[in-house]
Amino acid sequence: SEIEKFRGLPIALCYIDEAQSFGSFIEDLIDDVISKALYDYNGRLRVTGTPSPIPSGYFYDICEGDKSATWGHHYWTMIQNPWLHKKSGKTPMELIERDMKRKGVTIEDPTIQRECFGKWITDSNALVFRYNKDFNSFLELPEAKGGQWNYIFAIAVIAYHDHIKEAYLVEEIIKTKQGVTELANQIEALVKKYNPVSMVMDAGGLGKKINEEFSRRFSLGIKAAEKSRKFEYIELLNDAMRTKKFYARENGRFAEDSQRVEWNRDKSTGDRLVVSDRFHSDITDAVLYAFRESLHFLAEDLAPKIVAGSTEWIRKQEEEMEEAALAMKEQAKETGFESIGDKQVIWQNDE
Repeated sequence: SEIEKFRGLPIALCYIDEAQSFGSFIEDLIDDVISKALYDYNGRLRVTGTPSPIPSGYFYDICEGDKSATWGHHYWTMIQNPWLHKKSGKTPMELIERDMKRKGVTIEDPTIQRECFGKWITDSNALVFRYNKDFNSFLELPEAKGGQWNYIFAIAVIAYHDHIKEAYLVEEIIKTKQGVTELANQIEALVKKYNPVSMVMDAGGLGKKINEEFSRRFSLGIKAAEKSRKFEYIELLNDAMRTKKFYARENGRFAEDSQRVEWNRDKSTGDRLVVSDRFHSDITDAVLYAFRESLHFLAEDLAPKIVAGSTEWIRKQEEEMEEAALAMKEQAKETGFESIGDKQVIWQNDE
């Protein structure tokens, strides 16, 4: 939403730092706006950053991908930083080795290679959310006979079906600078569209006041998101993605942000995990809140419909009659007789 503010400025030198943390809008920022703002002074643009956990995105493309040929490239590692030794009294390699010992990793660890040596290397363990477009993308909801689709709303809309054991992220609200009334109107439209079984909102800070305002002015029944045991539910969501029980569109914001939200390895200790604040994502939190409410795991397989008079129907009738006869015989052995209509049949113990 801030991109247009830079349009038309006469710029001689522009730096975009930590480019790996920018969303896809960085391409429009550079190609449509900043590059034109450099015309007045034949200016220069310098895009800097550290390789991200997944070698993808605009920063990767201009570093090593299909856009790299038109850019000049300059690389350096932590070893080449003279200020580390001057300020700490230790060489960069001594600092790196101490860090590796603390984490219990070798120099080949992907995070060490990325953060210390500037190498583009896949580091999926650094990511909080394990979305994989090859496993977890979809275009349309699957067809289902019988039952119904149910929807959970939490800025992200998740769908699950009575007879399908997967959950689907079907819609995301991605708009900035909305007033309360605008947001409420948008939510009302989605409520009419989906008729959700549950609506969830982060009630922390201003979220609580907004929630109360929605309830008062618009009669929207929104409950506060359950934020305890967050990391356990992150693992449940990741497990659902690993086992193909959760799907999101690969061109959506959740799929994009999942490639950027990282763990802060320096602040994480033992079982206490800390999400890095280098890139914040509202949509991943919304998906997590909605996923906690989803009951897709309770879905039951739809029993096949058997047409009366068909071979399957006759076989099922025979099986049910046989089961009933066996049950009646067992009961007769226990009681010594059984009733058939208005008569009784006496069973001999040796029969």
